[in-house]
Amino acid sequence: MRCASSDVIKETEALSLRTQSANTRKLTERLHDINYWKSELQREITDMISETDLLCQQKLRLENALRATEIPLHIATDNLHCRQRRQGIDLVQDNVEICLLKVRTPPRAQYSTRYS
Repeated sequence: MRCASSDVIKETEALSLRTQSANTRKLTERLHDINYWKSELQREITDMISETDLLCQQKLRLENALRATEIPLHIATDNLHCRQRRQGIDLVQDNVEICLLKVRTPPRAQYSTRYS
């Protein structure tokens, strides 16, 4: 009986060591996978932050460009209103008025009429 229990102890210990070794190997692989995906996610986050910063800079440039068009648009609209108040023979549609209408028309509308 003593010999049998000693054999069972040895088998159990060997099984425990094999199981522990297998689990340690699996945990090591899992840790490696987790670290890999963590670095991939960190890289993606960094790329997204960079892209967001570029988009914010572009947005600022576009907002400044839009503000720069407000004064010429106001002047063109004012000149068109003055021309519309003309009477009789002075009420003509010449090249100047056509250019003023182009300035007043939003660029998107010009693009869609030009390329459609």
